[in-house]
Formats: sequence, structure tokens, C-alpha cells
Amino acid sequence: PRADWPAAGRAVRAGRAPRVKAAAAAVPRWPADPAPSPAPAAPSPTPQYQLEPAALLNARDGLPHAGEKLRNGGEFTVVFLGGSITVAGSSPTGYVTFVTNWLKEHYPKAKINVVNSGISGTGSDFGAVRYDRDVLAKNPDLVLIEFCVNDGPGVKPGSMERMVHKTWLKDPKIDIAIFYTLDKRHLEFYKEGNLPPSASVHERVAAFYGIPTLGTVFNAANKINSGEIPWS
Repeated sequence: PRADWPAAGRAVRAGRAPRVKAAAAAVPRWPADPAPSPAPAAPSPTPQYQLEPAALLNARDGLPHAGEKLRNGGEFTVVFLGGSITVAGSSPTGYVTFVTNWLKEHYPKAKINVVNSGISGTGSDFGAVRYDRDVLAKNPDLVLIEFCVNDGPGVKPGSMERMVHKTWLKDPKIDIAIFYTLDKRHLEFYKEGNLPPSASVHERVAAFYGIPTLGTVFNAANKINSGEIPWS
């Protein structure tokens, strides 16, 4: 990530980037006479991805508005967006249930409303398509996004950025956090101290906009790689 990214990302949240609003309102037009697509290049036998270092937490700009509202009490709505891991998160031992109970315990004055907008087998591309209906329509104070496993290694940042733009065009006081879950194929990347390719893309988006990221599987991956606990 470049040193000037946080300032540029904050400009979006502060509404000082009108090009974002213009882009969001633009209607794509199909070209009248599209040029023929070039022949696809032969795939590399060993694709190279730009990987970001793994960490337990990158706080960045934090969750200032959510924190203030939780401390003051009153209605507080958190929306969880992701795939099957998020869907299962509402089980008694799932992470959605854990976060909900933690918030209620630490902020007893707040009335915590939880919306689980997970849909199994979906990634950030479909998440961006349904974001208005499944997230913004719920009037969230905090959005937690999880697409690390379902986004493949070739994922592009556009869908994650689209969700960030949609959020702050609606209300710049809505806080966002992105967190990373674990698939067995990710272990080799954590063994080298890196995030897997999909999470690395998400991490660069988060770095640009000052969004915190949670390496929720950081310790588990290290313990699995060291043989301390089994993969199960």
C-alpha cells in the first residue's frame, strides 16, 4: 500500500471525492460496435499474486462512530455479510452469536440488533450486487464483511470497493470492518507469513480506505501449521 492511500480513502468518506458519486450514478452503455476481444494469453503454470503480510489486527481508522454510539446506548444495528461461514455464524457456537453476546455484555446500555445477511457459496461480486437490499436497507451502524474463502485467488478489488462506496454515499458514519476466515488451501500462505491472495486484495482495499481488518484465523492458522492443533 502506498503512503498516500489513507488520505485519498478518507476523502471518499468525507465526501470530498465527487468522482465517486458520479461513477456510482453513471449508467453503463454497451458500445455500438465493440472491438473484437484479443485472444487470451496462455495461463501461467505458476500464477504470481501480490501478497500482503498476515496480522492479527490492522486497526487503521478504527470504528469511531460505532464505538461512540455503543457507549451512548440506544439502538445499534450490526449487519454481517458473507458466505456460508457467516450463515453458520448464527449457530450457538458461531462467530455471529459470539460477537452479538460480546457486544451485549460490554455495552449493556445499547439495544443490539443483529442482521445475518450471509448467503452460502457467494463472494464479494454477488455481495456488492445485493448490498443495497441486504445491508443498507437494514440501516446499519456497523457492517462486518467476510468473503475471504469464497473469493478466489484471481478476485479483483472492484466489488469490495463498490460496497465501501455504497456505504459511505448513504451515510459516512457507518463503520465497516473486514475480516478473514480460513480455508485449508490458505495454510501455505500463512506458513510464509502472508495473507492468501483473496485476503490480500481485501487488505489493499482496506488500507486505501482506512478500514480495520481482523485476522480472525491468524492464531489458528499458525497453530495448525505448527502441528499444535489439527485441521478439522
